[in-house]
Amino acid sequence: MLFPMFVLAVRRAPARPRWTLAAEGPEPQRRRALLGRLLMIVTGFGLFVGGAAVSVVGLTHVFVPSAVAFLRTTPTPSKPRAATCCPSSPTTGRAGAGH
Repeated sequence: MLFPMFVLAVRRAPARPRWTLAAEGPEPQRRRALLGRLLMIVTGFGLFVGGAAVSVVGLTHVFVPSAVAFLRTTPTPSKPRAATCCPSSPTTGRAGAGH
C-alpha cells in the first residue's frame, strides 16, 4: 500500500517555488533587530565564559570545605575511601543494610 503512494509522490519533480522576497522593512526597525541579535550573541558568549570559569574553579579548588570535612577526606585524596563514605553493615556486609 505504501509503495504505490511513494511512487505517485516522487514520479515527477515538484514545481518551482513562486515566492518573492519581502522588503527588509524600515531602517530603524532593522537596526533594532540587528542590535537585539548582537546582544543575544554577547549574552551567549558571556554564559559560555562564565560556565568555563566555574568549571575551571570547580576542577581546581574545593567550593565547600565543610563538605570535604563531612566526607572525612582531603581535597586531593590519594586513594578511594569507600569504607569511610559507605560503611557496610557488620552482619550482612552490604552497605546500608540494617540501618
